[in-house]
Amino acid sequence: MQRAASYTRLREQKGVKGSGIDVAQAKVVQGPGLGDRAVSLPSLFPNAPLGSGAGRVGYPAPTEKQSMKRTPSQLLLERQEFGVLQGNYVAKPKITGFLDLAHFSNHTTSSVPVDQPLFSVHPPVVAFVDFEGLQTYETTVTLRNQDSVARRVKVCPPDSPFFELQAARSPARARAAKGGGALVSAGGSGDKIAPGMEISYIVRFKPDARIDYHYDLVVVTEREKFSVPIRASGGSALLDFPDVVDFGDECIVGHKCERTVLVRNVGDRATKLLCRTNPPFSIEVPDGYLEEGAACQVSIFFTPARAERYECELMLKYGELEAFATLRGEACNAEVSLSHSLLMVEDTYVGLESQGVVTIRNDSDVPVDFSWRLFPSAPAEAEHRLALQEQLKGEEMDEMLYMQQSQQSDEDSDDSGSDSERLRARREGKVTKLLGRKYENILKAVNEDPMLFRDQIFSIQPLNGRLWPHSQITCACCFGPKDALIYSATAYLSAVGQQERAPLVIKGLGIGPKATFSYDELDVGNVFVESAHRYEVHLLNQGEIEVDFRLLQKDTKFAPRFKFTPDHGTIAVGGQCEIIVDFKPKELGPFHEVFEWALQGSATAVTLAFRGTSVRPKFDFDIDKINFGTVSFGFLNSKMLTLTNTSEVPCYYTLKVPGDEAAPNNEFDVIPSGGTLLPSCAQRIQVDFISKTEKKYDVRLSVDLEGVGKELLSIPIIAQCQVPTVAFEPHGALQYGDVFIRYPFHQSLYLHNTSVLPARFEVEPQEDKSRAEFEPDQWVGTVPPCASHVITVTLTAHTPGTLRIPMYVKIHGRETPCPFVLVGNSVGPRVLVDPPNLDWGLVKCLDPVTRYVRLTNNSCIDASVRAFMNERRSLWTVHPKIIHLSPQETLQLALTLQIDETSTAVDTLNLIVCEGDDLAVQVKGRGQDTPVKWPEELEFLDFGTLFTTYTLPKEIIIKNHGQQSRRLTWSKDKEKEKKKEKERKEKEAQEANSGKKKKKKDEEAQEVTPVFRVEPEMTTLEPKSAFRFTFMAMSMTPGQAEDELVCTETLEKGGGVGKQIIRTHLKANFVAPQLRLSRNKIEFEFLWDKTRPIASMTESLRLENTGPLEVRFTVQVQYPFSTDIEEGAIPPNATQELLVDFDPGYKADRKSGTIKQRMQIQYDEHPAVNMVELIGKVVWPNIELDTTKLDFGTVLNDTSKKMEVRMTNPTVLSVAYRWCFALAGGKQADEASNPRTPAAGALPSPMMDSKGSTFRSAGNSISGPASGGVTFLNSEETGSPAGTGAGWGIGISPGNTNQTNDAVLQDQVELNQVFDILPIFGRLEPGETQIATFTYDGMRDRSFKAVAVCMVDGGPEYEVSLRGNAAPCKYNLDRNELDFGDIPFTQMGELELYLSNRGQVPAPFNFNLSGVSRPFVVDVVPGSGVLKPEERLKVTVRFRAGIPDLVVETVLVEVAHFEPSILTVRGQGTFPGIVLGLPRQNEAEHRLQLEAAARRMQQRSSVSGSAASDAEALDSAEAAL
Repeated sequence: MQRAASYTRLREQKGVKGSGIDVAQAKVVQGPGLGDRAVSLPSLFPNAPLGSGAGRVGYPAPTEKQSMKRTPSQLLLERQEFGVLQGNYVAKPKITGFLDLAHFSNHTTSSVPVDQPLFSVHPPVVAFVDFEGLQTYETTVTLRNQDSVARRVKVCPPDSPFFELQAARSPARARAAKGGGALVSAGGSGDKIAPGMEISYIVRFKPDARIDYHYDLVVVTEREKFSVPIRASGGSALLDFPDVVDFGDECIVGHKCERTVLVRNVGDRATKLLCRTNPPFSIEVPDGYLEEGAACQVSIFFTPARAERYECELMLKYGELEAFATLRGEACNAEVSLSHSLLMVEDTYVGLESQGVVTIRNDSDVPVDFSWRLFPSAPAEAEHRLALQEQLKGEEMDEMLYMQQSQQSDEDSDDSGSDSERLRARREGKVTKLLGRKYENILKAVNEDPMLFRDQIFSIQPLNGRLWPHSQITCACCFGPKDALIYSATAYLSAVGQQERAPLVIKGLGIGPKATFSYDELDVGNVFVESAHRYEVHLLNQGEIEVDFRLLQKDTKFAPRFKFTPDHGTIAVGGQCEIIVDFKPKELGPFHEVFEWALQGSATAVTLAFRGTSVRPKFDFDIDKINFGTVSFGFLNSKMLTLTNTSEVPCYYTLKVPGDEAAPNNEFDVIPSGGTLLPSCAQRIQVDFISKTEKKYDVRLSVDLEGVGKELLSIPIIAQCQVPTVAFEPHGALQYGDVFIRYPFHQSLYLHNTSVLPARFEVEPQEDKSRAEFEPDQWVGTVPPCASHVITVTLTAHTPGTLRIPMYVKIHGRETPCPFVLVGNSVGPRVLVDPPNLDWGLVKCLDPVTRYVRLTNNSCIDASVRAFMNERRSLWTVHPKIIHLSPQETLQLALTLQIDETSTAVDTLNLIVCEGDDLAVQVKGRGQDTPVKWPEELEFLDFGTLFTTYTLPKEIIIKNHGQQSRRLTWSKDKEKEKKKEKERKEKEAQEANSGKKKKKKDEEAQEVTPVFRVEPEMTTLEPKSAFRFTFMAMSMTPGQAEDELVCTETLEKGGGVGKQIIRTHLKANFVAPQLRLSRNKIEFEFLWDKTRPIASMTESLRLENTGPLEVRFTVQVQYPFSTDIEEGAIPPNATQELLVDFDPGYKADRKSGTIKQRMQIQYDEHPAVNMVELIGKVVWPNIELDTTKLDFGTVLNDTSKKMEVRMTNPTVLSVAYRWCFALAGGKQADEASNPRTPAAGALPSPMMDSKGSTFRSAGNSISGPASGGVTFLNSEETGSPAGTGAGWGIGISPGNTNQTNDAVLQDQVELNQVFDILPIFGRLEPGETQIATFTYDGMRDRSFKAVAVCMVDGGPEYEVSLRGNAAPCKYNLDRNELDFGDIPFTQMGELELYLSNRGQVPAPFNFNLSGVSRPFVVDVVPGSGVLKPEERLKVTVRFRAGIPDLVVETVLVEVAHFEPSILTVRGQGTFPGIVLGLPRQNEAEHRLQLEAAARRMQQRSSVSGSAASDAEALDSAEAAL
């Protein structure tokens, strides 16, 4: 059905025909038999101004494009009416950029608004609908200048292979197609378009397949750039969906209502369906896929949360389209009720449980899910859950902070280091991870908690469930009180169908236990403190439940002294419990203690009281006072007394002297100071007194009882303290004289006591001991009354010099000590040296010479001496350098001279005596010979046996130990050279006299001439340095060689003539490497055998060393040859076998060939090289093809074409081959087969190649997403529009990846319907040639390419690329009638017509003139020929009437196999004539004759097919008359 006609009928049906809307059909270039498929709307809205959007039916306004929402039915209707135009229409062209108008025109102002382009576009959208692939369509785009001045415009050519742009061919044709109006065609690039004028372009569309295409043409004016959209729709999906889904007004709150809607795809393409909506509406499966014409069910659910009306949008998205349906529904509360809202549970004893019931009734028609909740509403639950989450976050942060602080404290204690840092980081990460996981689990539990009702006293069963319609359920409320209290709790019933939760208040009273004591209060009378008493009391159970009792602790004065056993327990019903009360008071005074006993489950406690008085025990001393009399300061005085307990209880006492200081500064000490005194017992007590103050004492000794009181009894203490008088001798100073350092010296100090009291003295410790230290024999002592005492003071000096050391002696009781000064002179050890000077005389350089010096310690203390030379780099060495001499000891000190130069050396030996006087000894000596040293091996160097041409170096280090630079020169011994030269001349003279012939020069060159040399031959040795000389031996000829070299020494400064210091004898034996090879050429030949695996071939080569030295060699060879060893060594007179391998599999392509290489055997120590020639020949089964490409070109649909390939076997092997096709990735497809060949079962069994690949039998068709071996060719590859195949299932797809392709048309094609190969398999003997015939069967309007593979058993694979196109033969004759009009019957006229081949197949044509009535009336040039693909041939038709009458001839146009087309050629033969306009006698009769002639001419014109107006007929008739 033509789309334009469909649009017209739709508009007529909807009554919009008179609205001025018209649809103009686009011009279509097509073959015979095809209808118009391209549609353009250049004048769809002729009366609406550009960009206004008014009157444009079916197009949304620009400002409403984003906000306009369409229902599914509206979208379905719009797509059915306007196809692709509805979704892509824009009211204004999209301006993409602005240009500077002054750069392109002198008219810088414009009357066109800036938001509109200078040129309007008609149509605003170029659309192609209902088209077919591999066809060509055209339409016209017109640009009109809206400005008041002439403007330029340019349309950029599209860069898409599917769209082309060209200027309109003729303004007249464009004007005719437009229906009037001025039209300006595209001229030169510099043409301007006048105001109000138009320019037209032809947009040509060449689709590959029936899919969607889009492109934006870029139009450039003098002021802006804007785009014109081109849209091509190959079809789209359309969904049939209701606009409104109504759930009604009886939906229950919280109940899930369901509506099922049928969705059908009434379009012509499969699509993906996406549904989206908002709560309380939901969709079970929001995504889906609908094939063309398919349908599916979509379930929509409505779950209202409140009793109100809901309305929401449902978005349907498929492809690029969106539709919005309306979902509505109204919710109401269900008839769910509680039997009562207040439940009073019976009074219950603590620990027992009772129940009450409540009934839930459902009077609605839907099942109701109910649950008992803790909170009255969902927001309250959410608020509580949010508070718990915040609490968890705070706890997590606190715990994390605590862990970080703990880790920080651990880090401060640990040692710093990279390992500890890594361990801390790892530990911190682990702790963080564990904490995060812990709180994640807790948070998950909080979020998943349904918040059902829970209480410690009340419980409800069941907590949740389902209540079916018109039924009821009874819930049990359990009450278990823990105390004797009134309890109340509220549970909330949450039920589906009820917007609000119904509260249930539960109340109950708990009854506690009852108990009492056998007596309430006990009077114990007077009790002694610290005395123990025991009482008994009974606790009786007077209630109906067990009694759990417990004593409540009190914090009063006497309460801790009572102990109850037991203090807690359980009493059975009707039972009693005996309680033992132990009382031991520790305080004095009356008491009244009331103890409370708590009963579990009871709000009141029972009491038990005790009253009485606590009294203290009685005790006294046997004396009234303690009198010490007069005592000396610091001496011990003691007194004895007795303490007696006269009471009936033991007492715990403590004795002390108030006012006395604590130990160790106390003056009084009581023994014992405390204890336990049993009733009627006594205790002896000693009081010690040491006076520390010169004064009169009057204090008291007091007694304290533990737990009773302080100072309950006391007696006085009286004493008088005095300090004695002491004198010293000598007075003021102790003289010691000279003292050796660190050696003790003694002096005596006398103390005289002139009083009657003993005196105590003390020598105060020395404060500064740096210079000297004293020590008395007694630091502390006593001087008896009227007596004397001696103190010996020892002085030890630490540093030399004059000493004045203070010393203080203190008499106890005197505030100021007596000062003394210890006076002395501290001296060090005295050391003597002999002799004071030493002379070594002449000494050989570098030889050590030793002399001795005698040291004597002439003192009574040890002497420490350090010996060293005065010069920093002295030639003398001292041993020992550190000397320790005992008193009066003598030691020999060794001095060694090792002189390093031939000159006089002078130095001084310094002797430093620690803490004594320093000494010095003068030394001197003179050197001789040389200070240069060398190793002993330098005198004879034997290089041993070595290879010729090989240089063997030996390094010798020579050292200059002297202080001057020396030049060392190596040379041969001149005396021996002169002697050898003289002997050689004498020998030559003797040979000349004897008549012997001289040797030839070449023989002289072969003489043994060894070469020994030193590098460098001359060098300068700096002082205290060494140099490495390299001695080398190398000879080009074998043999033994000996020579001598001499080294001379010359001083750099004033050295004079050099002197010989070294003579070196050199010796070497030179030989050439002698390695013998078993052969110099190794050949390999490999012939492929199917039964034999491909393995390496090995040959052996024997190497023999015939020389005296070990030969080390390296073998170099390249793949495919290899050896078992690359490096080796052969001892003298030994052999080694070398295995040479050849890998015939190196020819990975399995093509026969021969490779030649050379194996090199190189010596590590000699430049000689041994060469072995290696030859490897590989023969594989191979064939030769005369071509690898077969292009069948384009053949006519449903015809075939054959081509041949010549195959030749150039090898000596018999070759088996098989043809197959290749898949992508190098895999082989099914073997090629011919539908005329035998069935798959009759073919030979599948053949295995050497790689193990198995080929499937013929006749299978393969389909899949992978690219296959047979593929449609793109238009760029074949020159014709085609698709691209997918897999062996041949598919069609557009050839340009830049376009948006929404669908791919896929057809399955069997392989044997495309290409065929005969023979499929066979065998070629050596030198044989066979012909393989390839057949291509052209399928209708298809293009194919494939790769045929000839698989040789054991050989390579040979590929032959196949290409072929099939297309119909399409031609077009631009007109079927030629009218030459009036032409003189004797003249010949010419008219042109065009014969076009629109297909890809060459078409033969012929103009058959057999139907012409007379010869030479019609002639056609060219009369026959072949039309090439896409060729447009101009044909000239010549016509000569021959008679003065109307001539009509028929020419048959024969093109290819089509039925001949008729070409009608007509013309009016005329001859010269004269018409005279004379006056008519009867004008009325003439008019009648004129009208009759006009009628005859009209009849004749209708026969000839030409139309003329009445006025033209009259004019013609008048002219004829």
